[in-house]
Amino acid sequence: TREDYPQTLPITSIEHTSLEVLDEEKARCFYVGLLGFKEIVRPDFDTDGYWLQGFGIKVHVAKAPTAGRVRYRREEAARREAKGWEGLPTGDHLAFLTDNLHGCEKILQEAAIPHKKVGPGPQGAVQIFFFDPDGNACDGK
Repeated sequence: TREDYPQTLPITSIEHTSLEVLDEEKARCFYVGLLGFKEIVRPDFDTDGYWLQGFGIKVHVAKAPTAGRVRYRREEAARREAKGWEGLPTGDHLAFLTDNLHGCEKILQEAAIPHKKVGPGPQGAVQIFFFDPDGNACDGK
């Protein structure tokens, strides 16, 4: 509640989101090839990965760096797969806007990417949910 935090941080925008993945090349193909992000310069870190930019946001993608993190990512992916569409639209997801939802649905069908169209919801929005190669949920509306 507001009483717990008497002042808000002076944040002006969201700079990036970060995704830990099992296979950075599969993720690159998905985010660059399907979603249209552009790869940008990334400093040399100990972990393999890359940075993307597009649509007013940056996405930092990093390969799971240790056996423990790989195990966790695999277990998390299995949990998400078992849940399927359950938890959406309120579960964690990246959301994108489009002016051609029908075109997005057609491309997802042609790419054989499972997706689910929902809506219209309370605000009249129709959305298409789908998952990246690591099971991270995405939606377009």
